[in-house]
Amino acid sequence: MVFFHIYANLCSNFYLYLTKETLMMFSNKVKFLVVLSVISFIDCKSQGNLDPPSNSRTANVQNIYNINQLISPVEYSIEGTPYFTDTYSKGSAYSSAVNIYDKEMRYNIFYDRMEYKDGGTMFAIDPDLTIEKIVLGTLTFVVDNYKVKNKMVPSYFLRLDSGRVTLMTKMRIIFKDRQQGKAIEGNIPATYQRQPDFYYFKLGDGPLMKVRSIKKLIDALPDQKQKMEKFARSEKISANKSEELTKFIEYYNSLPSGGSEEK
Repeated sequence: MVFFHIYANLCSNFYLYLTKETLMMFSNKVKFLVVLSVISFIDCKSQGNLDPPSNSRTANVQNIYNINQLISPVEYSIEGTPYFTDTYSKGSAYSSAVNIYDKEMRYNIFYDRMEYKDGGTMFAIDPDLTIEKIVLGTLTFVVDNYKVKNKMVPSYFLRLDSGRVTLMTKMRIIFKDRQQGKAIEGNIPATYQRQPDFYYFKLGDGPLMKVRSIKKLIDALPDQKQKMEKFARSEKISANKSEELTKFIEYYNSLPSGGSEEK
């Protein structure tokens, strides 16, 4: 079942003192216990009612909790953004448990969750393997297992191309807390900092594999090695550039399966 959490009137700094990796590992736990643990951790239990009201649950998805009364303990500002884009786009989520259509939605990279508006309430969708896809504007996000501290946890990936080979990118943002600087320079503010994306591919329904180099990527493909080597040389494909990797996989997916190699 897809895990949905209601995040109403919740400051984006709520989980500030938790690392992204910790949050991702939490996503497979019992959600209500996670919420209670986080609340206890930041010592704001007295700031609101922790019991979800009976009308916060739905018939299809039982893991929905209203946390309207929670207040962020963080009072200072943060530069940068945890989001892919701060603006909302029309989005829809498709899963085996419930579908959500045409909502104002955006992707929170740092917390690895989709957020959308419904009336006056903010909702968050944690990554779960029952999610088929989330279409956000012209982009498609999918969920796959991602290794974090030697554990596999569901995570969102942006799908760049699909076919015999699926190419995906894992976006990353880190948080750096504020620091006390020298008197002449002043304090260094807290910031969200975008990191270089990681690229992954998978053959059919096989496991996710990281793109480490074009040579290793070609070696991992089941056929068309000579054609792909020639294409990579002629197009000067880089393993670190999204557009070039997408062009490379699009070309591979356009070739007939098991085709004969060039002599």
